[in-house]
Amino acid sequence: MKFSNIVHCPLIFVLLISLSVISFAQAPTINNIQAFQIDVEVLTNPIPNSDIGLMVFDVSPNTDDKYLNVIAQYTGVPTPNWSIQNLYIPDNSHFPAQHMIAQRFDLAPFGISNGTDMDQMLLLNYFLTDVPLQDQGSFPPLATGTMEASVGNISESAENTADDTTGAGEPPASPPPQNPDNSDPVTKLVYRGCEVPNVELDNSTNPAVVDGYAGDKNACAPAAAANSLLWIRNKFPGQFDDIPSDQRTLLEELSGYMNRSPASGVPLDDFVKGKLNFIKDRGLNIQVKFQSESEGSNITSGDVFAQNQNTGDNPSWDWLVGEMEDMEDVEMWFRWWDPAAEKWRDHMVVITGVEERGDGSTISRRTIKFKHDMEQLTNGSNDNVQEAADVFID
Repeated sequence: MKFSNIVHCPLIFVLLISLSVISFAQAPTINNIQAFQIDVEVLTNPIPNSDIGLMVFDVSPNTDDKYLNVIAQYTGVPTPNWSIQNLYIPDNSHFPAQHMIAQRFDLAPFGISNGTDMDQMLLLNYFLTDVPLQDQGSFPPLATGTMEASVGNISESAENTADDTTGAGEPPASPPPQNPDNSDPVTKLVYRGCEVPNVELDNSTNPAVVDGYAGDKNACAPAAAANSLLWIRNKFPGQFDDIPSDQRTLLEELSGYMNRSPASGVPLDDFVKGKLNFIKDRGLNIQVKFQSESEGSNITSGDVFAQNQNTGDNPSWDWLVGEMEDMEDVEMWFRWWDPAAEKWRDHMVVITGVEERGDGSTISRRTIKFKHDMEQLTNGSNDNVQEAADVFID
């Protein structure tokens, strides 16, 4: 029996870190690097030209795993910056095909503050290494490769909105003391990468229709479920053929099952019930289970239910890793604090990997990799991304 899982998390910080690697015969190939400045639109007071960047790496894996580091030089700024620190690139036993991974990075070292357009080129020297680099003094003398990147803008407008709750509740987490240079090696990895589909959301082409589809705006929840279920269909050939093979068809069908209003998101209860009813009507051998900081019991729809497997007040990292190791599909709900509105905002994604770093006995850093469409309103050419986000447990 397959299981479908949901993690409902109070907050995740996206760490501004990246990697480099030294190229050997069996090393992965970095085919291309793109750099973007993020326009943050998921706040009451949007931040165009924010001080947050995004690097997107097109990678062809090989027999060796490597750590990727990037030294970035911005035109007019004399001091280069170690922008991407020890991003782990798995070998081709984890994922054999060409794939994409993105990492956020800090633009402040280049003199960029919120509202300042990054209008000059970035010179990127990247390094592939066998072990994590400890500091800038440990860099090899020669870069694996060099690329120039013009910095475009990418919009972050993806959110769910339906589960926003006014009032602080649990305060935003403050990251505990940690290794700032991400220099510990990876000790555990479960990675699906670009095996997992990523449906394109484009509300300009797929708007809300009267008495029909609720539109692509705020459709991250059915999109995450569609990505997840289509991965199951593809991963287990012949066992789940009753799941539609077309991403758009599956997205819109799930949206209807989740009772979305036009251009609206989905509360957790409707998300789970919609998935339960879809699975029942399609006759699928799938059980839904979840952990959540806001729901303490099973969720029932008619004669079917999703099992609550909470082990504490918040979702458990160990539970998440276990589900990924057991080849289960997992969607994740996460939130961030909007200070102007004094409320939480939220978004839903499909998880593509989990990673632990440490010394073998102690975990020093946890990373979740996930897929989503950053821009729901238009069909951006670069907004369907797989990101690596670090998780802090307070």
